[in-house]
Amino acid sequence: MSENSTTSAPQDLLDTAVVQLQEGALQDAEKTCRKILDASAKNADAINLLGLIAHRKNDHEGAVGFFDKAIGIRPKNAAFHGNRGDALRAMSKMDEAIASYRRAADLDPDNIDAQLTFGRSLQNSGRIKDAIGAFRKALAVDSDSVEALHDLGNALQSDGRLEEAANAYRKATSLDPGIAKSHDELGDVLKQLGRKDEALLSYRKAVSIDSSLSGVKEKIDELLQVSEQGDGAADQI
Repeated sequence: MSENSTTSAPQDLLDTAVVQLQEGALQDAEKTCRKILDASAKNADAINLLGLIAHRKNDHEGAVGFFDKAIGIRPKNAAFHGNRGDALRAMSKMDEAIASYRRAADLDPDNIDAQLTFGRSLQNSGRIKDAIGAFRKALAVDSDSVEALHDLGNALQSDGRLEEAANAYRKATSLDPGIAKSHDELGDVLKQLGRKDEALLSYRKAVSIDSSLSGVKEKIDELLQVSEQGDGAADQI
């Protein structure tokens, strides 16, 4: 192909389509993908992009059709399976979505985002113990992932394993002290463990980072009220 040719190479067109999708120019992105497919009908990346476009348009069933076609061409592409899971989740087909997320995580075990997405889908479906396993796999990829530690803490808390949850939240807050929600969740766990002074410190830290965090000020007031009542009862003895 000469330098003066007006026909773009497929990768250039794919890059253009991706930018158009990111900018919300869905119609232009679709036209670009169709142009690619006119030249190469089995271009799995272009078909996958059509799926993403359909998903963005809330045509989730159509999106699944595109993702299935892309997977048929390149069955070991983890991203295609993950995208399929997103579309199925949007259709509330959680068992099928989880299967797609599992496949994505299995195909790309070192992709921490794939592991976290799989774990969150399990937790949201009430499969807490399986979710814990997925989050631990994510931490095997990166033991200092604050996201994975926070998600693991949430799952452990849901499973009633409060000391383990507290340890996960503590490590998350030590790695990134500026995440208010982790301090809040740590406070919840410490409160359940009866360590109210420590809980109060965690809640106050959360509020100092994000004063708009929902419900934290009420938790602080509740603990202070309980503490005052306890002091009053002690004075009467």
